[in-house]
Amino acid sequence: MIEASFKKNAERGAAASGAYQYDTGQRMRMHGLPSPEELAEGDDFLSGSMVTMQVHYALKGDSQTQTRLALWDEGESCWTAAIPDEYLQTAENVYAYVYVSYGLDEEGNGRTKTMYELVFRPLSRPAPNNVATSEQWEAWAVKREETELVMNAALAAQENAENAEQHALASALAASQAAQDTQAATENAREAMLRMEDVQTRWNHMGVRTIPLAAGSEALAQISGSVLTLGLPCGADGAKGETGSTGPADLAFSMAEGILTITPKE
Repeated sequence: MIEASFKKNAERGAAASGAYQYDTGQRMRMHGLPSPEELAEGDDFLSGSMVTMQVHYALKGDSQTQTRLALWDEGESCWTAAIPDEYLQTAENVYAYVYVSYGLDEEGNGRTKTMYELVFRPLSRPAPNNVATSEQWEAWAVKREETELVMNAALAAQENAENAEQHALASALAASQAAQDTQAATENAREAMLRMEDVQTRWNHMGVRTIPLAAGSEALAQISGSVLTLGLPCGADGAKGETGSTGPADLAFSMAEGILTITPKE
């Protein structure tokens, strides 16, 4: 229990004592403050509603407070309010503001007022072994930052490795496809070469014969086995001339290096 004493009609502030750092579940007992009835009697505009009191706690620099309801102890003639544990974890000044609510006035409007304030400072002491000190929290924060840096570096390295693996896989697939295309092109070239060699062989062993066709017929050329047959239509019969009788031209055929040459005989 933390005790705070106010002097009636003398001052609005008080000092409290009995708080140690790392205490928990503590309450503050405030002596010398008006009772609920005295507060109500001192307000000319109060209509019906009972007066209530709160204690607002804060550290220096806080923009907001934590609120605890204060209860009137008739036997001790004092107000008692709980103290949040977090305000006892450091040996710093704790500011407590006594906030009184006067209920509703005759127009139905609520009215509140900060009536008193006090300051207490928990006495510094070594931390219990089950409580982390501020130095330990700071060291933990540093270790956590270092761990996060290592984890981020590891994640980046893993991502780079995965990207490199995907790139290598894509390159391997491209190389495999290129090899397949090269093999297919080689097979196609080999088949074309074999076909050309077959044609060349057939032409090298090709025999040529001619047959006369009736005048006015269409010339023909056909291959049967290894024999090329050429059908040549005869010319129309005509009068004898100085060069002899009429008839088809006498032709000579020769094959050399796959080339067929047709020449008229003189």
